[in-house]
Amino acid sequence: MDVFIFLTDLRGRRVHDAAGRKLGRVVDFAASVGEMYPRVGHFVYRRRGSRRRVRFPWEAIARLESAGVFLQAGGEDSLTPFERGAEEVLLVADLLDKQVVDVNGAKVERVNDIHLLNTERDLRVVHVDVGLRGVFRRLGLLAAFDAVTRWLFDYTIKERFVNWRFVQPVGERLAHPSLQLTVAGRGLSSLHPADLADIIEDLPQPERAAVFAALDDETAAVILEEVDEPEMAVDLLETVGEERAGDIIEEMDPDEAADVLAEFDTEQAGELIDAMEDPELAEDLRELLAQEEGTAGGLMTTEYLALAPEEPVGQVLKTLKVEEDLEAYYYVYVVDAEEKLVGVFSLRDALLAKRATPAAALMSERVVAAHLDDRPERIFELFGKYGFAALPVVDEGQRLKGVIMLYDAVAAKYPEFERE
Repeated sequence: MDVFIFLTDLRGRRVHDAAGRKLGRVVDFAASVGEMYPRVGHFVYRRRGSRRRVRFPWEAIARLESAGVFLQAGGEDSLTPFERGAEEVLLVADLLDKQVVDVNGAKVERVNDIHLLNTERDLRVVHVDVGLRGVFRRLGLLAAFDAVTRWLFDYTIKERFVNWRFVQPVGERLAHPSLQLTVAGRGLSSLHPADLADIIEDLPQPERAAVFAALDDETAAVILEEVDEPEMAVDLLETVGEERAGDIIEEMDPDEAADVLAEFDTEQAGELIDAMEDPELAEDLRELLAQEEGTAGGLMTTEYLALAPEEPVGQVLKTLKVEEDLEAYYYVYVVDAEEKLVGVFSLRDALLAKRATPAAALMSERVVAAHLDDRPERIFELFGKYGFAALPVVDEGQRLKGVIMLYDAVAAKYPEFERE
C-alpha cells in the first residue's frame, strides 16, 4: 500500500542492522533530480559517537518503522562513506528551511517540511510543505496546535503543499549544471518574464544570482528588461562573468540593453560591447549610448523595418520570420542609399500588396519624424496629434537613426506609467 510520510517523521530515526544493532541516526536523504518526482536513492546517517556520515541505498532497507530503519540481511555491505553524487540533491541540507520558487503560483516560499510517497518499490519527493502546520510538526507541537485552533476557532489549519513539479530549488548549492538542465530549464523558464523578474527581485543576493545563472541567455535577457532597477540588472550581469554577460546583452532589445550598459562605467560598457559577436548590434549600442538621456535619441530603439525604394515588399515578411522579436513592426520605413528617410507605409499595406511590389509604390512621402534632441514633451505631442503607434527619429541630415514606441513615449512623459 502507498503511504505518504513527512521528512520530519523519518529524520532522526535510528538505523539498525539486520541483527537489530543500532548503527546511528538518519540525518539526510539523497534524491535524484533527473525525474519529475525525485527518487530518494540513499539514506545518510551519522554513526554513534562520531561526526562521520555514511550512506546506504534504498534497496538495502528491509522496513521502515516508527522504531527506526532496519537493514536487510547483508545490508551492511552496502554502507559507504558519504559523498554527494553528481545528480543528487540533499533534502535536509539543500531544501529544508531553504527558499524555493513556486513556478505555479509564481512566488517565493520557504520549505518547512517535505512530503514523501513511500511505495513498495521506492520513496519519492511529491510535495514541499510551505504551510504553518509544517513548522509545528517539526517542533513536535502539531497535535497541541490543532487542539488549540479547534478550541479557539472551531477550525483546523489546512496543509499548504506545493507539488514538486511546480518547484524550482534555488541557492548556491543547487546551481550546478545537472540542476540547470533537469529542473531550472523545465520550471523557471516556463514562467512569464514579469513574474520571474518579481521572484528574482524578492530573493536575497546568493539565491538571486543562482536563479539568474540557471536561465538560458534568451530568458535571462528578457528578465533584465523586466527588472525595475537598472542597478539590479548590472548586479545580475556581474555574477555571470563578462563573456556570458555579453551574450545575454546581445539577446536584449537594443534600447533596453543601452539602458543597462549606461549603468556600467565607460570602460566596462566598452569591453562588453567589444566582446559581442554581432558587429552591427555593437555599433547600434555605441550610438545609443552616445545619445543624451531624456531625448528622442535616448528613447529610441534601433530595431525597425526599413527597405530601399526599389526593394520588394515581400522582403518585409522574410525579415519578420527571421526577427521574431522585432519591437517596431507597425510601420515600414523607406530609406535611400544615404539612409535618408524618404517614405513610410504600414505593415497592413505590405501584407495586402503583391510581394514583388517595390516599396516606392506603397510609401507615403509625407513622413512625420522626431529629431535626436527632441524632448519628451515634443515627442508626446507628435504621438497625440497624429495617433502613431511608433515614431521615427532622424538626425540633422534626415537620416533614419531609430524608432520610438508609443509605450516608451508615454513612460517618458509620465514616469508613474512605467510598469512596476
